Amino acid sequence: MSINRLMTLIDSLIDDARAAVLATVDKKGAPRLRWITPGSIADRPGFLYMITAHDFEKVVQAKEHPDASILLQSRQLDRVLQLQGVLTVLENPVIRNATLERISHMLNAFWKTGSKDRELVVLEFRITEAVFYRPMSGEKEKLLFDGETK
Repeated sequence: MSINRLMTLIDSLIDDARAAVLATVDKKGAPRLRWITPGSIADRPGFLYMITAHDFEKVVQAKEHPDASILLQSRQLDRVLQLQGVLTVLENPVIRNATLERISHMLNAFWKTGSKDRELVVLEFRITEAVFYRPMSGEKEKLLFDGETK
């Protein structure tokens, strides 16, 4: 699977489900899951971006334990994509604006948390591995970002 095909798949899953699940690790080493709304930026293949408030716990977790996972799936559950990667907290206004432009129309629940009144940052997720499943057919395709597909 090429990086372009992977990004097309990611975009189609986000457009379909409008959400994903982010897994991080807390201070005690316990996994933490939460719904997120990620988005890609066209000239940044291999990366996903999320808007969050600077004082949310996932920001602390990303700084202390940057390894993370994202799970995307279609609403019909016929396509599932598991991503491994590394989170970085960005306070870059250019990336923040590009991310907001890409995903703001899907952030209704986020705005209802009072996030409008908080300082916003971006979580950048650099994809290091992707595994694509088609559960109904039993297909599995693994992509490592050294160019190797299994």
